[in-house]
Amino acid sequence: MPSDSAQGAASVLTVFGGLLMFLLVVVAAWACTRFVGRRFSAGAGAGSGRLRVVERVALGPDRALVLVRAGGRVFLVGSAPQQLTLLAELDADAFPESGGQPEPTPADFASLFEAVRRQGGKFRGKKEKPDG
Repeated sequence: MPSDSAQGAASVLTVFGGLLMFLLVVVAAWACTRFVGRRFSAGAGAGSGRLRVVERVALGPDRALVLVRAGGRVFLVGSAPQQLTLLAELDADAFPESGGQPEPTPADFASLFEAVRRQGGKFRGKKEKPDG
């Protein structure tokens, strides 16, 4: 029959083995989450080429305002669980490319949104010249 010290050592090894397996599972889950998060992220600044998210402001758990740069144009888009709504096209000069220039501050975004809200979604960023 095994001695008490041998049973104690086996018990300690079993506990440490279980703890080690648990830690390996946690580390593997963390690594997978980081990989998937980087690969499929859609946060601010996500995208490359002609389509890029400039800034995103959450309005609630499933709702947000998103500034999207498409080519040389900038759009304010409302995001909800089942739809995207174009709210306005903004002046692209107000949102320079990130070539060493600072991104717009949240205060700039808030003032642009307020202008869109006051004009009933008709804001286009630049003043349109009257025909005539």
